Amino acid sequence: MFSRTMKTVDWASATLAQQDLHEEVLALKQQSGNPILVGSRSLILQLLHLQLIDELQLCLYPVVAGSGLPLFENLNDRMMFNLVNHKTFTGGALLLYYQPKNE
Repeated sequence: MFSRTMKTVDWASATLAQQDLHEEVLALKQQSGNPILVGSRSLILQLLHLQLIDELQLCLYPVVAGSGLPLFENLNDRMMFNLVNHKTFTGGALLLYYQPKNE
């Protein structure tokens, strides 16, 4: 678990990251097991900046909210992705699976 404020976690299945983000994620990626799933917008932005994202899943809903946070805020470099899969849901939502292009 990555946190700027927490010093301990109260559940047995979680551990608090002790290294910097880059080192911790590289170590996690070397372990066998399930993929690393991230739902935090700020953490995703940091991982994109560090080029540590193997797959990006974006869910697109047919709704315009008119407000909210920009999804890819403060990314200065252009990043290219390939669409590798998609799912369509009955309500019109799309789940898009992207992998970074090797440049």
